[in-house]
Amino acid sequence: MSNKTALIVTIIVAVLAVGAVGFTIFVLGNGGGVQNLGGNDLEGVFIPDEDLVAELESVVEQLVYNNAEVFRLFNTKAFEDTHFEHEPYGNEPEDGFRTLRQEVIPNFETVDEIFALVDATFAQEYASIIKNDDTRTGGEGPVYTERVAQPDRIGVNIYFDPLDDSRVWGAVEIDLEYESENEALLILTPAGGDESQSKHSRIIRESDGWRLENLIQIYS
Repeated sequence: MSNKTALIVTIIVAVLAVGAVGFTIFVLGNGGGVQNLGGNDLEGVFIPDEDLVAELESVVEQLVYNNAEVFRLFNTKAFEDTHFEHEPYGNEPEDGFRTLRQEVIPNFETVDEIFALVDATFAQEYASIIKNDDTRTGGEGPVYTERVAQPDRIGVNIYFDPLDDSRVWGAVEIDLEYESENEALLILTPAGGDESQSKHSRIIRESDGWRLENLIQIYS
């Protein structure tokens, strides 16, 4: 038995059936769950038992889906002028954020819901980094905030500069290398790619479940 398992999933990007341009991502399993690849026991290598394999199998696809959704929202989600509410008198927003129309991201009505996805996916310290990251805004603050004048509405930074969405991976292969009862290495490789294109994150067990240690940049 090996400490490595594999699973093929497909990330499908589909146009939403709404007036504005938007995307959603689904993850489809291969129908067989996580399959053990076999191999030989190696001295000093942690070998997971069936319960641990089943436990991670039950969450890994959702974590990959969530990672893709967070990557899209914070790095590649392009917004147009028609996606935002009009500012009073047509002025630029004083706080540097524009209010997103509620139908543009139908899965999320508030910033708290976006942040809840981040918290459910990543380790606590890293989740805080994502929520406050200013990489895509040129150092001008986080991508999303709650508008002070419009509570419970999603505010998007006016300096948000997304990456090219067409370069986000489609199908991916998942490999898991178990390191202990509380930690495994998650390796994502674009379908048809090789190990040189692989990117990874550790999955760690926290008090309320399994979380990714960092965001996997599923982008070529």
